[in-house]
Amino acid sequence: MKKSLLIITACVSCAGLYTSAHAESSAQEVKPVIIINAADEKSTLPIDQVQQITFEGKDMVLLHNDGTLRKCVDDIEDIKFDFVSSAVESVSKEFDDDFAVSFENGIMTVRPAEGKSVDLSIFDLQGVEAKAAHFSESQTFDLNTLQKGVYIIVINNKTIKFTR
Repeated sequence: MKKSLLIITACVSCAGLYTSAHAESSAQEVKPVIIINAADEKSTLPIDQVQQITFEGKDMVLLHNDGTLRKCVDDIEDIKFDFVSSAVESVSKEFDDDFAVSFENGIMTVRPAEGKSVDLSIFDLQGVEAKAAHFSESQTFDLNTLQKGVYIIVINNKTIKFTR
């Protein structure tokens, strides 16, 4: 029960954080999120998609726009409230011939043009490769899993700057 009260307190505090952040920033690319680390997985949800948080027995039930997330309170290691940024420098029109890129809530989707393939690498500013892939069908990449910082995304020798 004590852990449930802490979760409720944190969620109420987050509501104030969301209101303040929303009022101060008109930038659409920075969004407050709730991050739930549990024994089985890490879940990241935008705060504006959370509709309700309740407790049923030992379970925390989080109702959101895409469904329901149910976690045993005992399995929750921590809950964080943070901001994710999907700030992207700009995607050049020349990319349209080979592939399309879109960003939403820190999720990057890359869609190769029909019959084309894509080589993708994500580097931090020290030149360390964080992710790499080669594919010919649409792929998504959760950039929320990266440490905060600036990254260079290279797709078929075209570059995009990404700030997390």
